[in-house]
Amino acid sequence: MLRCKAILRLIETYGYYYQLSRSEYDFCAMERIQRRKLTRLLRYCQENVLYYRDMFEEAGVDVEGDPKEQMQKLPVMSRSVVQERGFDLIPVRRNGEVRVATTSGSSGVPVRVLRGTSHKAQENAAVMRRKRNQGISLIYARIASLCVLPKQVPRRIGIGQGVSVLRLFRSNSDEFGSLVSWKPHAIYGKASSLLALAQYVQDSGAVLHAQCVVSHSEQLTPQVESFLVEVLGCRIHNEYGLEETGDIAHTVNGCQHMHIDAENVYVEEVKRDDGVAPLLVVTSLNNYAMPILRYATGDSGHLVTARCACGRVTPAILNLQGRVDSFVVRPDGRRIFPGEFYRYLGRSTVRQWWIVQRSARTIELHYCPRAAYQHEMRAQLEAVRTLCQGLELKEVQEQTHHDNKKNGTIVLLSTDGERHDLLRGSTRRQRA
Repeated sequence: MLRCKAILRLIETYGYYYQLSRSEYDFCAMERIQRRKLTRLLRYCQENVLYYRDMFEEAGVDVEGDPKEQMQKLPVMSRSVVQERGFDLIPVRRNGEVRVATTSGSSGVPVRVLRGTSHKAQENAAVMRRKRNQGISLIYARIASLCVLPKQVPRRIGIGQGVSVLRLFRSNSDEFGSLVSWKPHAIYGKASSLLALAQYVQDSGAVLHAQCVVSHSEQLTPQVESFLVEVLGCRIHNEYGLEETGDIAHTVNGCQHMHIDAENVYVEEVKRDDGVAPLLVVTSLNNYAMPILRYATGDSGHLVTARCACGRVTPAILNLQGRVDSFVVRPDGRRIFPGEFYRYLGRSTVRQWWIVQRSARTIELHYCPRAAYQHEMRAQLEAVRTLCQGLELKEVQEQTHHDNKKNGTIVLLSTDGERHDLLRGSTRRQRA
């Protein structure tokens, strides 16, 4: 019985994959799929979710009208709404299995959402299209995944459907050595983990035979990307997604634009008054277990809806930037993302580090040193000071920063007004 279900799911997945392979080049097909899913989602929310039923009535939403026009009538949903009223977003009548997705909590209290499994075939088809667009074989491939976890978990190798996966749970020379000798076709990991791998390759002189490297979950800055290209000598791809909404966009071969999975998510841009790039608002078209409409990601970027030079008609995101509370603003208005600090602090000279910005001119780097790397660590800290002038260095012996957050966290203690004034000044200088 289980084998029959697996075969049916596989057939369904490949059917959707064939459909998605055509719709990314056919605007009418892509638009038809997106509008059909939006209309169905709005109807479902009105019938089964009390939170949206009241909201639709107040906003005058007509679920039978143009779905994109009706979406504009709805307010943007913030992270705090999901945290405080998450129970009200659960449908009265729910079918199928669900799983709980939890964010890392890097921006504050973790957010928990329910994700349904009834549309798993459609999401798997989008993953297959994404791998094909990145040049990764769907038949046979060796994929390495850099999964840095807080606990010491042994290395595992999983094999399935002709694709081998090597998961590394510790970023050290032994693990990286086994990865290089395994000769993977593709490597997945956060920007910080990939940076540590590139620094290992540069220091050891090892030769990496990977065809492409895929960064996810963290901001991939141009500085880090250029370093990865220089050292690893392969294609660098970037993926963008959230636990709350699923995968959103990715880069493809021969194109630097991040193309959106428009058949599974609906992305809008909301203009802001502070002169910063528009805010990205995302709606998952497949999550009926806990529908979240017009979710404010906190990230900013520009949407391009015209046909891309690569021939694809799916919308693309340009100049994707991390959350406003995920970067440091220097007194001159320049933004510094965590990835730029990783360029110097990604090695094993410090156990942990984090940034605290207390005001426009008070920025602190807290770090836990390793005794065996004192000389190299001093050189790296001086380089960081050059990156962020006026940076105060504070050595600590153990992790004591806010909420026990992950390595490289930006802790902001300055007021929003100070940061917005800095950003507006930076924007005026760029325009001038």
